[in-house]
Amino acid sequence: VNLLVFTFYFQPYFLRTFQHRDMGVFNSICLAITIVLMPSIYWTTSVDFLNKSWIALIFTFGCETLMVIFASILFVVSMCFINNSVPPQHCGKANGLAQSMASLVRAIGPIITGFIWSESVKYISNAKYNVYWAYLPSFIGFIIMGFHMYCFIKPQYQFTWEKQLEM
Repeated sequence: VNLLVFTFYFQPYFLRTFQHRDMGVFNSICLAITIVLMPSIYWTTSVDFLNKSWIALIFTFGCETLMVIFASILFVVSMCFINNSVPPQHCGKANGLAQSMASLVRAIGPIITGFIWSESVKYISNAKYNVYWAYLPSFIGFIIMGFHMYCFIKPQYQFTWEKQLEM
């Protein structure tokens, strides 16, 4: 429900109001931060007044909601950049290739992260910080993505191919 409301009401406003590159950088950094916050919810159990399961569930729901919001904006901005980087007659090929690569990453990501997670949880009683290793690849990936957008994507890339040629 949150994603549905966000997609149809808030996301169009953000896309009209802010530059795509700035939104991409902001959302990739925020997504990296929320990814690191997710295993930190475990530490609420060590604080007496926060050691309630419903509090951890509320924190988890809030963190997941933020992750979905930041990831959906980041995905839309990335697809806008891909569509605007090719002539209109090649948009289908570019979208097909981009969606295929996104599917490949979505298929490989859980396998790698699941392996890292299962290895880190084995030693959680001895080293409680090991769970962060499972989140580290995503954190690093989103930080690199934000850095790449900031350094290498020009603000005019948010415009269509035709409009870029007019500039």
